[in-house]
Amino acid sequence: MIRILHGNIFSSKCDCIVNTVNCVGFMGRGIALEMSIRYPEMEKTYKEMCEANTIDIGSLWLYSPKDGSQKVLNFPTKTDYKYPSKIEYLKKGLETFRREYHSYGISSIAFPVLGAQNGKINFDVALDLMNKCLSDLDDLDVEIYIFDSSNYKKDILFLRFMDYVANSPDKKCVELANNLSSRNDILTFADMTEKKISEEQDDGSYRRKSIATKQFLQKIITNINSNNKRASDSNIQTSLFGVLGM
Repeated sequence: MIRILHGNIFSSKCDCIVNTVNCVGFMGRGIALEMSIRYPEMEKTYKEMCEANTIDIGSLWLYSPKDGSQKVLNFPTKTDYKYPSKIEYLKKGLETFRREYHSYGISSIAFPVLGAQNGKINFDVALDLMNKCLSDLDDLDVEIYIFDSSNYKKDILFLRFMDYVANSPDKKCVELANNLSSRNDILTFADMTEKKISEEQDDGSYRRKSIATKQFLQKIITNINSNNKRASDSNIQTSLFGVLGM
């Protein structure tokens, strides 16, 4: 079954989310940039795989986070970030997906519209191909997300992030929280790295800079995930003590 949805793919409850990538180790735009911020360890491994020439068109890589959260299926839609995607790249990847998805241990998956944003493939052409290739997979629930800022629901990680920076005494977090409080156009972590603010210099001039660096966002998200794991482990331990009467 296929459902076409408008909004935020990261709010999906599916077992797996698809990330579109190139084959040269650069996650610099679109959903790939967002994924690299949310999954720093995945980005590191992806770069190593590209250096070893193991990421290629038609070859899909499933990333399973250590914390057991949603899996990420990395789907190459470009050979190089400098060049547009091609419809045959999508076909090869979708053919591989049809052959291999049973081995992923998933019953549901969320796709973006492949190659239709930074890949420059016609939106309707890409969506039609995906429907043709995925519609007969009766044992798999498929969601296809169309990014829509007017129907954008912030996901749990983004909300946890906002709460973290709002309550952190760290000087950089305080500055970030203040900058974000005055911006209604920040929907994603990628927005924070791509959209600019003006910063006054010592000589009275101004320079434009990102609201936050990718590395700083990755550091905060790593801290959030570590805190959540510790809280989860503590809850499990408390439950066990209760069961054992300790």
